[in-house]
Amino acid sequence: MRAIGVHGKLLALFLAGGSVLGVVAPGLTRAGDTDELATAPWVGAIRVMDEALAKGDVRAALEAREDARLAAVASRRWEGMAVLGDATLRLARSAGLRPAMEPAVRRAYLAALFRARRQASLDGVVRVTEALAALGAHDMARQGVVIATALAATSREPDALERVRGLQQRLSRAMPLVGGVAAQPAPAADASPIREGGPGGSHGAR
Repeated sequence: MRAIGVHGKLLALFLAGGSVLGVVAPGLTRAGDTDELATAPWVGAIRVMDEALAKGDVRAALEAREDARLAAVASRRWEGMAVLGDATLRLARSAGLRPAMEPAVRRAYLAALFRARRQASLDGVVRVTEALAALGAHDMARQGVVIATALAATSREPDALERVRGLQQRLSRAMPLVGGVAAQPAPAADASPIREGGPGGSHGAR
């Protein structure tokens, strides 16, 4: 496709660079204040990305997405990585680059899932798990159900377990095996297969 030819060099840099995703301190607030999220450092960069896409300027969109990635990585919030995953998917679809960029979408969502678990955010785990399922990353989505189940079991929210059951029911339409995942042992707090940056840590596509 022409988009790859014209912007191949920038896209190659995007795919080749390593990404060291910041370690998130436990005990952070679950979702934070709405006003704070509205002015989060990644918000402006993603707005620029969307504006560039509307103009058909893929190069500028890729550059803005990289600015958003850096801001989201530097933040302490799962929301930043989740929004980055959404934005990267929009960019990939609009530019016709989904096969090349989908690994980066998955990595952003996986990092968001890791952060949400560390922050004990059931909201975050549910939101990211649904995004992973919609993307077709079913194994990751099943791991999200396991994490959500573990969080709900210790949550003080009165409807936490019901929310997880609802999540399983929604996903079971597209992922019949999800219903059985919750019965698996919850991952230990200090030993989980979920790692920020995906398998192998920081190497691979950003």
